[in-house]
Amino acid sequence: MGSASWPNTALVTGSSQGTGHLLGARLVLTAAHLLDEGPVQVAVPYGLGPRACRVVWSSVSTRCDAALLLAESDLVDDAPEGVRWGEPGDMNPWPGCEALGFPRAQRDGSRPDTEQFVGTLKPGSSLMRGRYVVDGEFSAPRPVGNGSPWQGMSGAAAVLLGHVVGVVAQDPGGWGHSRLEVVPARTLVEDGEFCDLVRRYTGNRPVLRTLTRAAGVGADTGRARRIRWQRVSCLTATDFGVHPVRQEEGLPAVVEYVPRIFEDVLETNVSEAAKNGGLVLLTGPSAAGKTRSGFEVVRRVLPDHLLCRPAAAGDLGELLSSHTPGEKHLVWLDDLEGHLHGAGLTPELLADLQRLGTVVVATLRSKLYAELLEQDGVTGSLGEPLYGLRAAGRVLRQARQVAVPRTWLPSERLRASTVADVRPRWPAERGTASHFPAAAVREGAPRPGDGGRQDRAQ
Repeated sequence: MGSASWPNTALVTGSSQGTGHLLGARLVLTAAHLLDEGPVQVAVPYGLGPRACRVVWSSVSTRCDAALLLAESDLVDDAPEGVRWGEPGDMNPWPGCEALGFPRAQRDGSRPDTEQFVGTLKPGSSLMRGRYVVDGEFSAPRPVGNGSPWQGMSGAAAVLLGHVVGVVAQDPGGWGHSRLEVVPARTLVEDGEFCDLVRRYTGNRPVLRTLTRAAGVGADTGRARRIRWQRVSCLTATDFGVHPVRQEEGLPAVVEYVPRIFEDVLETNVSEAAKNGGLVLLTGPSAAGKTRSGFEVVRRVLPDHLLCRPAAAGDLGELLSSHTPGEKHLVWLDDLEGHLHGAGLTPELLADLQRLGTVVVATLRSKLYAELLEQDGVTGSLGEPLYGLRAAGRVLRQARQVAVPRTWLPSERLRASTVADVRPRWPAERGTASHFPAAAVREGAPRPGDGGRQDRAQ
């Protein structure tokens, strides 16, 4: 379920029992009608135990039925970070919407248990009331007494393509308990106080993303996708971000590549990631040759994968929905620091990509790598974690890291000296990979002894 998986689902007990969705270690999203002036208690299965909570925000109207609860202390050891918010990109039905909650039909006596409601999100239903409807995929449970069998599901997050698209509000009458009504995420995100509180207690201000469909899922939205997939075997080094070569008379446009010793380790890690998904991270100084070496190994090991190279600082939320069924996918993130933000490569998105078997290969300068790991877990002036830095550290700690040294080994220099193209010999003679592994000598870059400025060439 992505964003709705453990430990994000909570049991909320107010004036009645319902469900909540963790936005942070202490902050819980739920339905407002579950609450009155009395005490509120929240517990997360396998968490740190029940906690008293107070209501910090509530909105009840025809369009909205939602509230934010703040627990007196942490509900879980590891706070969820970077919850992704979304809305459907068209008015056609969207299958595969899920909500995890504690409905009355699942109770064993007084003991609650979970139920995973799966259905089709229908943005065109309940338009006048400003709600969504999710039609259940399976037979509705029998009524329990005089109440709805879904009583207790209120407050659960409705999740579509790994994004929270709303919060369950009720089991609407007249439909035989076959559907649930949902307050759209847009209604929440358009409330400035709601966004301010989420940012205050989690470090991440909600950003609403428009969801697009994977190939073959539902109707075509007619929108141009910002995520473009191409076959690895059809790509060149420059498609991966390798800088162009300065042209030399009588020499080919692309410099012949000299393999490096560390590539055996890199190839092993890429091969392992291809089996079950995951992140492979090349770290090294600027101009060490991270990008060129990564390109050569990926082209050799994963030629049949579909690859995309998203722009830095962009929204990576479409990666999940843009996968092509039956294909293997590779996400290439050169200069990873540009993708470590709330709408980028969060720990949750990385986990979702890994569940799909997607390989992520990234590069990062070694200095930044060390700084981000050092800042992981740093606390702010009020003693609260800096969640953005923690999220970046969690991503890095999940990576298969491969160090790319800038200094060439003697055997690598000897190998470079044997190729016909003289350009690989320049960095080899200097003991650096500052030009060649990147495909190499950029316009204006100096030769050994030129005394000019050394440009970055990855």
